[in-house]
Amino acid sequence: MGELQYDAGRDGFLLIFHKAAAGELQEDSGLMALAKLSEINVALEGVKGAKNFFEAKVQALSLASKFEAELKAEQDERKREEEERRLRQAAFQELKANFST
Repeated sequence: MGELQYDAGRDGFLLIFHKAAAGELQEDSGLMALAKLSEINVALEGVKGAKNFFEAKVQALSLASKFEAELKAEQDERKREEEERRLRQAAFQELKANFST
């Protein structure tokens, strides 16, 4: 998971959001509180701070969406495998019935 360590500004700001999305931060930590922020005071943080904030939010959402897509793909794969198993069992039962008559 090398991509989780990416931090364009090398200030740790983006890394906070990556770790939060990956579930690597404690729920009651100050970093988790920062990751959950939904707004920023541009007058206080400056334009660069706001830019970093919104870029990090976009990346965190992207990471979460990617994670959700991977989970859905795994679930779909399991459903497909289960359906194939069910069809094989039905075919076997049919073949078995043909031999027993």
